[in-house]
Amino acid sequence: MARLRDTVRGGALGTIVTISAEQTALHGLDMPETAWRARPDESPGGAMTAIGVHLVDGMIDLLGPVESVFAKVSRRASAHAR
Repeated sequence: MARLRDTVRGGALGTIVTISAEQTALHGLDMPETAWRARPDESPGGAMTAIGVHLVDGMIDLLGPVESVFAKVSRRASAHAR
């Protein structure tokens, strides 16, 4: 990430106009009810709270504050998630 940050900030990639990220994990399909990631009180934003926040943080570190956001969501969660 440090090398990528230096490359982006140094302008070697030109003007970056969009960025996207995807992180997948299979453990959400059979997550136990007791897992904090399956509990709405501990993870109110679902996967965004548990995993996605790290991707957004990396984007902000690379490119600065977010100007606009687009999201497409499919519900593929633990059977215990509400």
